[in-house]
Amino acid sequence: MDSAFANNMDLNNLYQQIVAAEAIRTSQSTLLLPDIDAGAQTAISRPEPDFAGGENTQLGASASYEVDLWGRIRAGVQAADFRIQGNYYDYKAAAMTLSANVTRMWFRLLVIQDQLELINQQVATNREVIQLIKARFGAGQVKGVDVLRQEQLLEQSKSLKYQFEADLVQTQKPISRPFG
Repeated sequence: MDSAFANNMDLNNLYQQIVAAEAIRTSQSTLLLPDIDAGAQTAISRPEPDFAGGENTQLGASASYEVDLWGRIRAGVQAADFRIQGNYYDYKAAAMTLSANVTRMWFRLLVIQDQLELINQQVATNREVIQLIKARFGAGQVKGVDVLRQEQLLEQSKSLKYQFEADLVQTQKPISRPFG
């Protein structure tokens, strides 16, 4: 789960959208505050024939404030809050979907492993039964068709075993690599 959450590009993208929405909200909320600017400038001039020269310093400050008479700024802040909330719920939904997918794949992997273990036992049992049937065939107690039928069952079991092994490999691929 940790690997899936850490390496999922869609989930990381949704998280970054939350961060961006929070930055927009911060930017919108600063419009509610007064805007204050201050500056300072210093210059030194050399003496010239008609000017004595010297140091010149200028200081300046200004302030402005937009009165939110119609609520435009507050509405912008509220819209940014809703955007954050929407992005958060999108993130949560994606995280739940991702965890459900990982859980589903993990459960499928466990089922295939159990099926593979069971079919391995079946192949071993079919081999033992073939040996017994061949011994009985050698003693004339069963027909040759019984030996062929059991060999066919063994081959069917082997075929299922190969299918389960292929399913196991295919199921392990999404689990072993990052999601997304």
